[in-house]
Amino acid sequence: MTTFLITYDLLKPGKDYTNLFKTIESLSRIYWHGMQNVWFVKSNQLSADSIRDALSVHVDANDIIFVAELGNWASWHLTGWEWINQ
Repeated sequence: MTTFLITYDLLKPGKDYTNLFKTIESLSRIYWHGMQNVWFVKSNQLSADSIRDALSVHVDANDIIFVAELGNWASWHLTGWEWINQ
């Protein structure tokens, strides 16, 4: 199963990003909101491009989304690292 990292900068103060978060949760039954602006999603069917495309409709033109397939990684004080390694 592939683990994807999703991170974002949401730059419009006061905007309701509820639909963005619901979309992330709907991508897979296996997800973890690891840090404030970081999610991890596990899937065999998704690609980084398909995740980006699904999320981009819920943000403004000046917001930033970054999606990456995790391979080799390291962390410092990241709770939940066991989840990523499963």
